[in-house]
Amino acid sequence: MRINRVLPLVQTAISRGLGAVSQVVLAWTVARTLDKSGSGEFLYYLTCFVVLSQMMLMGTHQFATRELSGFETTDKDACKSAAQLVGVHLRAILLAAALIFPLGFLIDFGLAQRIGFGFFAGYGMILAGACVFAAGSLAIASHLHGARHFGASISFSHITIPLVTLILMLVTGSNTAHQVAYCHLAASVVILVFAVIYWKRVYQEAEIQFRGLYKARIPKASFDFWIVNASQLLMNWSPIFVAGLLLTTSELAELNIAQRAGNLINFVLIIVSFTFAPKFRLRFQSNDLSGLRSVIASCSRLLIAMGTPVAIGVIVFAPQIMSLFGDKYSSGAVALMIYAAGQYFNVITGSVNQILTMCNFEKALRNICMVSATTSMLLGILLTYQFGAIGVAMAASTGLIVQNVLAVLKLRIAMGIWVFDVRGVKQIAETHAS
Repeated sequence: MRINRVLPLVQTAISRGLGAVSQVVLAWTVARTLDKSGSGEFLYYLTCFVVLSQMMLMGTHQFATRELSGFETTDKDACKSAAQLVGVHLRAILLAAALIFPLGFLIDFGLAQRIGFGFFAGYGMILAGACVFAAGSLAIASHLHGARHFGASISFSHITIPLVTLILMLVTGSNTAHQVAYCHLAASVVILVFAVIYWKRVYQEAEIQFRGLYKARIPKASFDFWIVNASQLLMNWSPIFVAGLLLTTSELAELNIAQRAGNLINFVLIIVSFTFAPKFRLRFQSNDLSGLRSVIASCSRLLIAMGTPVAIGVIVFAPQIMSLFGDKYSSGAVALMIYAAGQYFNVITGSVNQILTMCNFEKALRNICMVSATTSMLLGILLTYQFGAIGVAMAASTGLIVQNVLAVLKLRIAMGIWVFDVRGVKQIAETHAS
């Protein structure tokens, strides 16, 4: 029994670790292959991709994860729900594509220069195409998450596209930012094909009626999730967007690499929360509050134990980590330390966002994320003007801390649960029994 509980965590840890490594290795290869300005261009493109590919789904992938997590196994009801959700995803992607492709065209033919992003001209249509195909893979990954196929879910959402991009880049000998972006687009297409094949294997009994599939209605809850997701993405990355207007592409390269290196700490949170999210949902649905408390305590203990040494290592060895990307990036060590501090606070507050989501507090989480995103964007403007690249890191980390403080307080007020309570099951039960 203990092996059955630990095995999903180990599988998720390995998969998420590979995901973090594949993205950092891609950034490292780009930094080593291209000049600093070209690296800044591609990594800025990659930042836009990370944000837009998830926003295109309009929250339907998070809705799918929650709904499919309510099933013990991938039974017939799960297959039926998964088949219905395919239409929901397709509807969202088609609506978003109707906006992103015209925008990409405008970017490539004059808009980028007009708004001060002249270096981004030529990436618009590549970005639009990559986002559409990657959104499909992310949708499938959400289904696999709900079905407890954690390794496959993380593979299609985090690992495979950077990995295949890296392989294509090396095979084709790409040495310009635009060429690497085309490799990334090709990787997005390839991975969607494999994701669909895997999905069919998991949901073999799912019968999809393709006629009228695009007319499926998007659930109202998805829009709350969409706002949450969009706000979290903007909180993390909007300072980089602001930096695109105010800083050089070389400085953008340094910031992007520092933030991605700092995100190595966050993979601890995703490892644990991916594994525990279905457990949160099952305890909540069964109205087992004491069981939910004990699961959250177990989750918090793991996060603190795993996150602390990783954060210390990143902060202490920040200059050496940045130097791995080349001596020209060593000046980004301070930015990395700031990002690492923000991510560590994100980890030790527990998977509070997952808890609120799985316990039907998505509207509260939506409001919290809107506040934190606004904080991050405003600070991004003010601090970048004042402190340059360091100000970008300060803005992103502050927004992250604000979000987690508000989420922890909401969970405490709404359910009486304190995510820092890491006592054992018996101690928690005795406290609340008395």
